[in-house]
Amino acid sequence: MTRGSGNDTLFDAVVSNRFISAYFPSGGGGSPPGQAVQPKVLLAHWEADTPGTIDTDNTLGIPVVTAWRDKIHGYTLKANTVTQAPFWVVESNMASKRPVLAFDGLDDYLETFDLSLLLNNLSGVSVSLLVSNSKPAVNTVERMVWVESGLASIPRFGYARSGIGSDEFYSDGVTRDSDAYIPVTGSVYPYDGFATHTVRRDYLLGTERVDFNGGLKAFGSSIISQNYSDSTPSIRLRIGMEDGGRNPSQMALYGIKLYTYAISDDEMTNDAIYFGGLINA
Repeated sequence: MTRGSGNDTLFDAVVSNRFISAYFPSGGGGSPPGQAVQPKVLLAHWEADTPGTIDTDNTLGIPVVTAWRDKIHGYTLKANTVTQAPFWVVESNMASKRPVLAFDGLDDYLETFDLSLLLNNLSGVSVSLLVSNSKPAVNTVERMVWVESGLASIPRFGYARSGIGSDEFYSDGVTRDSDAYIPVTGSVYPYDGFATHTVRRDYLLGTERVDFNGGLKAFGSSIISQNYSDSTPSIRLRIGMEDGGRNPSQMALYGIKLYTYAISDDEMTNDAIYFGGLINA
């Protein structure tokens, strides 16, 4: 197995207040909101080496992370309660022995409302994760990442593991009325240990890509962004389950990057190298 190495100096770490002059088209990407979209940036970057606030779950007597601050601006992913906070594992079974946040697959999750309007008016969204997952049970979904915009014209974004029918990953742009998803089967699972996952959804073009260890695993086109049918959606990023406490994920997470656009192939590959994913898996 070949492990990558690298750094994050290739990415813009400044979130500008300027809007770019780009608008949603009438096709593919959904109904135009009539507003300029956010600048295309790496919005936030969390790593378990610097978790933030570590408390103790007195019921279990083990350390948990109740506030995970990102490396760029200090945006904080918070646990609702100590018992719902992910475990703090100082030395994981990664080759590098790096620490992780371990989610129990029952009720653990972290979320932030700090990003506020920065999650509105997006041209797309991408997430890259270094994570190890357990095999999901049959007919279950384990949601790893969940992003909500406050605009009805922009879909929720999710990335999950699914045991529905077979071992597979899928990514979706979930709305209240449901939206299409992309199943990825075959060589994606099983894998040995930690791996890098990148999911890229382009709202403007209506496309989506699922990448695993720096390699494309699925591509979907003409994925329509349906409306929420909801006048007051939340604006947040949630890790470990989706809205309403549904589909919790059992996973060991080292790091995650969140972008305000669908990143390029080169950026996706650089993330896989940076996180040390198994490029040739």
